[in-house]
Amino acid sequence: MELNEEKASERISQLSQNIGIAEQEIQRLTEVIRNHEKGSSDMELQSVQNDIKQMSLELEKSRGVAEDEAENLRKDLELREDKLRQVQSALLLTEKELEKKFQATSAYLNMKKILVQKNTMIKSLRQKLVEAGGNPDAGIDSGTPCDDD
Repeated sequence: MELNEEKASERISQLSQNIGIAEQEIQRLTEVIRNHEKGSSDMELQSVQNDIKQMSLELEKSRGVAEDEAENLRKDLELREDKLRQVQSALLLTEKELEKKFQATSAYLNMKKILVQKNTMIKSLRQKLVEAGGNPDAGIDSGTPCDDD
């Protein structure tokens, strides 16, 4: 019996030792798992932070490109507006020159001469009508003769 008790005691001692070792190993593995999980969280957090930094850089780059494009479009618009003003000015000048040239043509001068003669004749006839005692505006829509430009 003593032999069995001794063996049992040794066995209990070994089991206690093994249990102690197992508990230490469990604690070590638990810490490893915690560290691994924490490491994973840290790595995931780091990955998310890196993604955020990258997106921020891309956003800044895009914003810069958009601002450059907006500035280029604004400058282009100003240039086009200036060019439009120049073209309008040139068009107005050309129209004035064309009008002067037209007024110098014989057809325009003849028409103007005829209109002046007709207006003079209308004035003369109205004056005679007034002198004769009639109403000069009767039967006439506009009471004034045509202006001679």
